[in-house]
Amino acid sequence: MKRIPRSTSVAAGTIAILTFSILSKGMGFFREMLVAGLFGTSANLDAVFVAMTPATTLSGIIAGALAAIFVPVYHSIRKEDPERSRRYAGAVLISGSLVFLTMGVVFLLIPELVIKLFAPGFSDEVVAYAARKLRYLSIYPLIGGIESILGAILKSNRRFIQYGISQLFFNVIAIPVIFFTAPFLSEASYILAWILGNAITVLAYLLQSRELFTLRIGRGTSIVETLYLSLPLIFSGSLGVINNMVDKAFVSLLPPGRVASLQYAHTLLGLITFTISAFQMTAYTELSELIVADDKDRVKERLRKTVTTSLNISLPLAAWIIMMAEPLVRIIYQRGEFDSNSTSLVSMALIGYGALIVLSPISHTCSSYFTARKRLKA
Repeated sequence: MKRIPRSTSVAAGTIAILTFSILSKGMGFFREMLVAGLFGTSANLDAVFVAMTPATTLSGIIAGALAAIFVPVYHSIRKEDPERSRRYAGAVLISGSLVFLTMGVVFLLIPELVIKLFAPGFSDEVVAYAARKLRYLSIYPLIGGIESILGAILKSNRRFIQYGISQLFFNVIAIPVIFFTAPFLSEASYILAWILGNAITVLAYLLQSRELFTLRIGRGTSIVETLYLSLPLIFSGSLGVINNMVDKAFVSLLPPGRVASLQYAHTLLGLITFTISAFQMTAYTELSELIVADDKDRVKERLRKTVTTSLNISLPLAAWIIMMAEPLVRIIYQRGEFDSNSTSLVSMALIGYGALIVLSPISHTCSSYFTARKRLKA
């Protein structure tokens, strides 16, 4: 089998990821249209989305922190000893998996307590429903965590094409699962699709990265350094979880459908802003490599280009979303169980999220620089 060539620049990597992201996000739009048409903004869907919040967000913070700090540490080790970098990648996978398994056990044993922390306004009946769904999702932290680390391994090695191809598998699996199981599982079909779609993506990542890591933990793997450096990132990410918990807690006190409307708006925002995400993803890999090489001039140039390009994309995109929020939501979502009232709720939430389009890239670039330099205590 012919090996897929490595991408060799930020531009090439961005184009590679964008190409497959366009296909994946196109399917993502269809997936959200399907979910909206089947379930609208119901109380049960609120419960499903609240159950998914701790499973995806809490595990995502730890996985994101490990993946972010993995890149500069990996590049530093690979510069000195490529074989040791493979052992290091395996050590992060094993250590991270143990953490994610522990988190899953917590969700399995005390789901009602977790749900009440995120949605204290829910009735006992809805809390019980959401708690059952969180038990099903207890396997997700392990799946999502491994997916994030394997993705970091691919991106650290500039395997952007392989990373992009693997991303396609989520929606390829999720859409038919939702379509065929919704008549039997109702809103829970979304959970099943989420788990199976991400599980298949993990398998695709494993096939693409299997020669880049070895599952042997020994001395000199820098796993303690990685865990230590990831703590500030986990702490800062936890502040975002607190904000998320406050949002969900407040919205859970409102009439049914408000949690679902926030989730629809947030998902739509991610589908629209994938160009910025793809560019920043590839730029971070190069930034880490330049910092390891101690090329200060090129580091400054990379930072300047990253901020400038991100703003050139995000400013007009934010203006367009704010102006077109309602017709955009109506065209994409309004059919079946998703009525005009749902359109109003989601479009208002989308406008509220509009400022994040401009602020997030700047914040991400600054944090990426300090992460790549391993300066995380300040």
